This record gives sequence, C-alpha cells and structure tokens, in this order.
Amino acid sequence: MDALSQLMALGRVQVAMDVQCRLSGAYLIPHATAAQGEAPFHFVMSGHCQLRTQQGVFELKPGDFFLLPHGDAHDVLSHATAGALRGAPKVRAVGRASALPLKANVASTRTAELDLLCGRFLSDPSVGALFLGALPQMLQVNLLGTTTMATLQPMMELLRHEASHALPGATEIVSALGQAILTLALREFGVAESGQSHWLTLLSDARLGPSIQAVLEHPGGNWTVDTLGKRVAMSRATYARQFQRKAGMSVGEFLLCIRMMKACDLIKHSRRGLSDIGQSVGYQSEAAFGKAFQKVLGETPGRWRRSQQAS
Repeated sequence: MDALSQLMALGRVQVAMDVQCRLSGAYLIPHATAAQGEAPFHFVMSGHCQLRTQQGVFELKPGDFFLLPHGDAHDVLSHATAGALRGAPKVRAVGRASALPLKANVASTRTAELDLLCGRFLSDPSVGALFLGALPQMLQVNLLGTTTMATLQPMMELLRHEASHALPGATEIVSALGQAILTLALREFGVAESGQSHWLTLLSDARLGPSIQAVLEHPGGNWTVDTLGKRVAMSRATYARQFQRKAGMSVGEFLLCIRMMKACDLIKHSRRGLSDIGQSVGYQSEAAFGKAFQKVLGETPGRWRRSQQAS
C-alpha cells in the first residue's frame, strides 16, 4: 500500500457527503468551526463562487476542491453577495428526493448558476487529528487542470447524476465517489508546485518516498537520519535537508508523529498492553514511551486509554 493510502487508513479516514447546493444570484452560507476530527470541504461541479475565511477570500471555479484541514469557520458566498450581505436570498432546504439533501435559493434547480457539493473529511479524533494538524491551513486544487481530468469528468457526471436521484445504492455510490475525489485532491495537491512544505508534498516525493514507506510499514524500526538516508542513497546531511524542505518538519518530528498515530490506534482499538504497544512503535521501555506519548498527546498512555473507553 502506498504512503498516502497507509496514512488515510491509519487515520481511519472516511468521507461524509452532506449536501448539494444549487444556487443563483446573491447568497451566503455560513459554516461554523468543525468538530475535532472533521475537515469540511467543497467541490464545485459547475459555476463559480467565493469562499471566505479569516485568511481571506478565495475564488472557486468548476473542478475546484477546497479543504479546510483544521476545521476553520468559513462562508460560501456569491460575487453578487460580496460587499452587500443584506438582502441575500435565504438558502432553503428543498427536501431529499435524492441521495443528498438539497439546498437552493431558486424555484427550479435547473436554472442554478452554481452546483456545489459539500462534505466532511472524517477521521479518528486522535489519530486523524495528528495527520490533519500537519496539513496546511487550507488546501485548494483544481482537479480539471490535472492529469486526472480525463478520468474525473465522467466521475463528476456520475456523481451529479447519483446525487440528484433517489436510486437504489445512490448514497453508497456518492460516498465512494466523494472518497475518491478527496484522495485525488490530496494527491494532486502534494505534487503541485505550491512552494509549501507539508506531509502531502513529502508523500509525493519520488526520491524520499521509499524511506517514508518504510517508516509507515514498520514504525517501530530503528530509524535514524542515517538509516533512512541509506534507503534512498542520500548522505545524512542531504537527507535531513531534503526532508525538512519537503515536510516542513525534522525527521525526528515526523517519526514521533507517525509512532504516536500508530500507538493511539493500537491503544484505542486493541487490548494490547501499553509496554507491548510502546515496543511495537520503537520504545524499549514503557517510561520512554510514556514520556513521548505525553509530549504529543498531553497525557499518559494509561490516562488517554481510560478517557477513550469512557467516551
């Protein structure tokens, strides 16, 4: 399994497709801060709109996928609404005679200027939060401008059709297509020359890839900058420099995060002892494991396990 797929599996990532919006004219749809482990996203099937966060206003066009990994509050609004929020027609729910709830501000959705799918990237609140926390504040990529365009266009047509009809199995098909589009967006953002340093850039790097794969497959390995560099025929200094440039963090910080993601998953979803779990993620003593765990999660492994069992 490739590195991105492994990370998504470790974070138990799923996609919830929430609503289809078909809008025209002036509109404003506010979105509150998301719950822990949730990252809202929007995918423009057709038309144009704006998305406003505390960081600014972003233009969205057909094929744009916009993800807010840290769950920031935001607004979806029209160009007609910008600068004149009063008087924007109320966006109303118009029932669910389809696979997704539908919101619209027009009498006939066939005349809508914008066809927008809204959903959430759901992950384990603990394990997934470590992954999401390492991503940029926001992620925008146009999938129609990528090498996947030929594949994406028929996928978009199928998604639009299934979302709009109450056919047997439509909900499952919409969710599966949403998962595929999310994964495509994460992959394409990683290979884009955005100048940003984050995990997606690291996972997409062909030179560093084999070493990242090795860490994900065996987080308890005796990994050092030297051993990882040798995996990809790099000197220690070159590997550390390239890693920092791509990931935006040191090798040690990355190893700690991956090991704690795996440890959280085992603590929460298995009955293995804490000492055994610590050894499986690279710590020879329970005390060393506890110290590392508390550094990342803010509490001891035992206390964290009890809190997860009580929730």
